[in-house]
Amino acid sequence: MTTYSESHKKYYNVNKNTIKNKQNNYYQRKKWELFNKILDHYGRKCNCEKCNETNIKMLTLDHIYNDGHEHRKIIKGQTIGIYKDVVKNNFPSNFQILCHNCNWGKARYGICPHIR
Repeated sequence: MTTYSESHKKYYNVNKNTIKNKQNNYYQRKKWELFNKILDHYGRKCNCEKCNETNIKMLTLDHIYNDGHEHRKIIKGQTIGIYKDVVKNNFPSNFQILCHNCNWGKARYGICPHIR
């Protein structure tokens, strides 16, 4: 007689790709649901005064005080962990929406590329 864990391992090994695809799809769907809640709260456009980006695939959540690395250490997670934390904490004021270009310029060079 096989135990549950043995049959579970066998099932997993036979269906590994299907299971991983379902998990990935679930993760991506949840991430977008959370991001849409965040966009509804902070706004659906880049917060830079010189940028008018509204394509949500080009928008990202920005830590206003550039402390994202510290936040990731605290939550020990990836992007979805940050999104969950922001929603759970009722959308703290130390976040904003930026496009990826503005976010990268601010983080790497201390200034948005639209402002020179």
